[in-house]
This record gives sequence, C-alpha cells and structure tokens, in this order.
Amino acid sequence: YLNYIAALRWILLHSAKLLLSSIGCNVYLKDIYTIRQVDGVGVHVGYDCIGYGVMFFWIAFIIANAGNSITKLKWIAGGLLIIECINILRISLMVIAVNKKWTLPFQLDNHTMYNIVAYFVVFSMIYFFDKVNKT
Repeated sequence: YLNYIAALRWILLHSAKLLLSSIGCNVYLKDIYTIRQVDGVGVHVGYDCIGYGVMFFWIAFIIANAGNSITKLKWIAGGLLIIECINILRISLMVIAVNKKWTLPFQLDNHTMYNIVAYFVVFSMIYFFDKVNKT
C-alpha cells in the first residue's frame, strides 16, 4: 500500500530540522513523529498536521478546471510545493514558539492559524490560476 502520510511526515520533519539547524537551533528527531529542541520541548506531528486536506483541495480544484494535462500537472506540483513549504515553516515556528513560550493572537491554536494562512495562499493561487488560464 502507498503510505503517503508517513512520507509527507518524513519530509516535514526532516525539512523543518534542516531549516531550524540552518538558523542555529539545536534540534533532533526524537522519533518518527516528533522534532525536539535539545534541552527543550518538541512538536509532535500527528495525522492532522500533515496538511493533506489543503493539498487535496488544491489537487481537486486543478483537476476540476479546464486545461491540458501538462499544465495541470505543473500547477498541481507548484501548489503542493508551496503548501508543503508553508507547513514546514509552521512546524519550524512551532518548535521555536513552544521553547520560547510564545502565544498565538486571538487565542487561536496552530492548526487554525495554519488553515487560515494555507487557505489564503491557496485562494491566491486559485486567483492566479484563473488569471493565467483566461488569457
């Protein structure tokens, strides 16, 4: 079977580790679910943290619209890359935030904040997709 959730989680965790290490944070992967700061706390990347809902929304939108297969594949790949980058930034910021004891505005949790940002980006991509495809 195709365990794409494990693959997406692996990409998220290893990319966040690379990003955090590149800015001087001393982090490690505690297990296949958790990224943790040395002498600090970590972030557990569960099933709901993968962002697959946003990804499938993007894929469904592109497939449902007119266009040739190559163009659709390019838009799907580009959109998924952007969505994945946003999620990597979120995981990285969460590691920093929990260790520095930051709080989110308006008492939002990180999933709600991610959804707001991710769907704003997706709707922006939809706008550009429609603008490009109408010309």
